[in-house]
Amino acid sequence: MDGETFSASLQAAASSVLESTAFALIEPQESVINAHYSNPCEAGALLRFAGPFSGALVAMTSEKLAGALAADMVGLENEFSGLVDGNDAMKEILNIICGEFLPCIFKDQDVYSVQSPVDLARPDLEALTAPGRGEIIAQSELVIEGEALSLLLLRES
Repeated sequence: MDGETFSASLQAAASSVLESTAFALIEPQESVINAHYSNPCEAGALLRFAGPFSGALVAMTSEKLAGALAADMVGLENEFSGLVDGNDAMKEILNIICGEFLPCIFKDQDVYSVQSPVDLARPDLEALTAPGRGEIIAQSELVIEGEALSLLLLRES
């Protein structure tokens, strides 16, 4: 698979998961340009995996969107989003996306393992993608409620 195929599979898996678990409406790709990118890594999560290649999935977004997704996942109105943990929601969403995505990129007979997702801050992401550490092989940008949700697939060295 190439980066474009990985990105398309990641986009499809993430869209499916977000629509079914957080009842999120994914906005058209054209709206990515107009999405709110003030600090898309206010809430982030990282999930490492090992298999035919070792890597990580990363999800990053604003605190506002993370809170809204968390509220939607537990059935609260958006005005109560401050009562739920957006970082925990990002980790759970990433865990579910991983369950949809990895079987798409690995073969049925491949053996792979997945670690528990952890919180991720921008400095951690910069360290992960530093030269010689990790390579971004796919990325997807989704827009939900005018806010950007960035997903990355990293191959780690």
